[in-house]
Amino acid sequence: VDLAGPEYFTTLVRTMAESLGVRYSGVTQVISAQTGSLRTIAFWADGCLADNLEYTWKGTPCRRVLEEGFFACGQDLLTAFPDDEILREIGADSFVGVALHDRKGEAIGHLFVLDDGPIKDLALAESTLRLYASRSAAELERVQDHQELAQVNHRLQAMTEHLPGLAFSALVRRDGAKELLFESQDRREVLGGHRLIDVMQDAGSLLALVHPEDRRLVRGGLALDPLHSEPVDREFRLRTQDGGWRWIRSIGQPVRAGEGSVVWHGLLLDVDERRRVHMELEDSQQRLHTLIETMPDAVLFKDGAGRLRVTNAAAQEIFRLRGVAWINLTSEDLAALEPDLRELHERCLETDEQAWTSRSSVVYELRVLDPAGIARTLEISKTPLFEADGTRHGLVVVGRDLTQKIQDEEQRLPMERQLPLGRQMEALGQLGGGIAHAFDTRLTVLLGHPVPIHAIKMS
Repeated sequence: VDLAGPEYFTTLVRTMAESLGVRYSGVTQVISAQTGSLRTIAFWADGCLADNLEYTWKGTPCRRVLEEGFFACGQDLLTAFPDDEILREIGADSFVGVALHDRKGEAIGHLFVLDDGPIKDLALAESTLRLYASRSAAELERVQDHQELAQVNHRLQAMTEHLPGLAFSALVRRDGAKELLFESQDRREVLGGHRLIDVMQDAGSLLALVHPEDRRLVRGGLALDPLHSEPVDREFRLRTQDGGWRWIRSIGQPVRAGEGSVVWHGLLLDVDERRRVHMELEDSQQRLHTLIETMPDAVLFKDGAGRLRVTNAAAQEIFRLRGVAWINLTSEDLAALEPDLRELHERCLETDEQAWTSRSSVVYELRVLDPAGIARTLEISKTPLFEADGTRHGLVVVGRDLTQKIQDEEQRLPMERQLPLGRQMEALGQLGGGIAHAFDTRLTVLLGHPVPIHAIKMS
């Protein structure tokens, strides 16, 4: 019977003890070469399996076996190893051991037999142990590989347990058959309620769930072209079981596994909330951009280092930025580009620093010649913005054109000065009109009723 693992080792220790006629036999595994620790993975004592032991090899015959590859002592074992408490406890008198080596030649354990009396045929004991050593070493190495794999899987499970998504490994055989090797946890909500094993089976299963607008993005990968694909990293919408859509990110890495098969290692992330927030942010930014761009006032934004990050059409017109790669330029850079505006940009530097230092808005008037050579008066306001830690974040600059307002004011003032004189003339006109009316009335009376001249009295 071709036994493996624990069954092989339990059968082996019984066979060694019975064939050599000894009370004890065992197989050990090195736990740590640095600390010199060993444990038995199968131990036969007095005709039955015994509990396994864990111990250090210092001062024991096991150390000789692991260092030299073989060690035998036909009798008086305790004399040679007086500090070995296990040997003293069982009253061991003789020992034979053979080391087990892995493919790299490192000792990973050993076979041994013990007895409370002399082992008469040491050569037979040695040949018996060497007969089983090669197969035992291979089996022990396989056990260690499984132990390491189990540890890796345990660590991987612990690491992926709290991921906001689903980690997996899937084997794709040469004939296209697929097997899910590892799945971090059952996170069906990531796939909209669908099982990973169902979605990954074939292209039709996946594409039927992908939003029509996103199908062009879904190429290759575990479901569509598993044996020939390159690594994939894409985001798309997947139909949920309740009929809605959920954004997911699919990351996959194919690894050739021999005999034409491929192992896909992947991660599925729920990015629905991030995508929706991102889309809302883009919409808000677009609305803000449109608002700023259509404002009649000049609007600029400088970062904490004084570099231009945002300008609108009005600002580009006034400060001669049209056709200039102005992003990240400072006032010093602009002064170098437009020497005629050097004084203006130097003033900007002064007021920028004034706003930063005062940590409040600064408002002042500025005269500037526009590209047509017309003088304009601008009311400039600068508002500083700071990070939570107090460092400079940016400076909002708004320039309002006061030119027309000033011109209207200049035209209005003379008219207002003339208003009192006009009112005086109007009053005199009204007074003169009253006198004329009274005189006209008197004259009409006289002409209608003649009287002697001596009777006319001028009042």
